[in-house]
Amino acid sequence: MATTEQLNKIKDNWTKLTLKEIGELTGYSQSSVRRLGNKMGLVRGRSLSSWDFISKDIIQEMADKFHIGQKLKIKMFVSAREEKIVHGKVLYKTRHFITVKINQYKESFKYIDFILGDIEIL
Repeated sequence: MATTEQLNKIKDNWTKLTLKEIGELTGYSQSSVRRLGNKMGLVRGRSLSSWDFISKDIIQEMADKFHIGQKLKIKMFVSAREEKIVHGKVLYKTRHFITVKINQYKESFKYIDFILGDIEIL
């Protein structure tokens, strides 16, 4: 769990330093810094409070990267320090999310989570 001091360092340096540099200051990896920053509502150079920078075109571009039957390798962030890599196949696709069959269960992933880096395609 990040300390208040670490979270403040991330917030104060979010637009000034690279994720790697912030990671060196806080002791976190780049992906952890990104995830913690996103959870605080920080976006590189902008605030998530307006969401207007995430246009329908950006979401559509992400949606266009997927097709039914596509095999995926996905990295999910389970906690601040734990990642999970899963393999699956796209079963369903909507305007806002995809549903992937992973082993014997199905899980849906929102395109916005891919855009923000909370979930990554490997």
